Amino acid sequence: MKSRCLFVISILMISAGALAVPQAEHHHTGLYLRLSTGLGFSYSREEVDSVDYQIYGFTNVVFVSIGGALTENLILSADVFGSVTVDPTVHALGETKDGSGELACFGTGAGITYYIMPINLYFGLSGGISKVTFTDTSGYEISTKIGWGINLMVGKEWWVSENWGLGIALQMFVASSPEKNIDADIVTTAGGLSFSATFN
Repeated sequence: MKSRCLFVISILMISAGALAVPQAEHHHTGLYLRLSTGLGFSYSREEVDSVDYQIYGFTNVVFVSIGGALTENLILSADVFGSVTVDPTVHALGETKDGSGELACFGTGAGITYYIMPINLYFGLSGGISKVTFTDTSGYEISTKIGWGINLMVGKEWWVSENWGLGIALQMFVASSPEKNIDADIVTTAGGLSFSATFN
């Protein structure tokens, strides 16, 4: 019985060692591609002629990044980030209306990501331009001019092959875009939990 226990323990130790070796051999160098999507919450606000308009609801957050390593574990990339909220709640003039159309906010720009190894934890910052569109069930539409947007991410990944990692991340972005025909800005804040796939 004792010999069987020692045999099982030995196999477990060898297996753990075999799994640990590839993890330690991974490095973040060369071409970089990360795709992520998840669920979160979006809140947009605009003030027009002293009237406060608010649009909010559960949202789908997305992020796409393509670039390369400047040095090991330091990535420079072109990023796209944003959210799509279907049937958000609209609040204005003291009234609240549920299930009204679709709100989309997207930004694009340059990004930088740094990995803490060997735990494969990363921090990412992106900044660039943004745009907001909104349509409701009555046919009312908003499409803004180009504004600015900033995206933050903190995530953790696990290697599943030599170059691919799967992970989870917390994403948050803030964007401000001016209306086309009136002197007002739509400010959107969104965040959520994302699942990611990264090639590097």
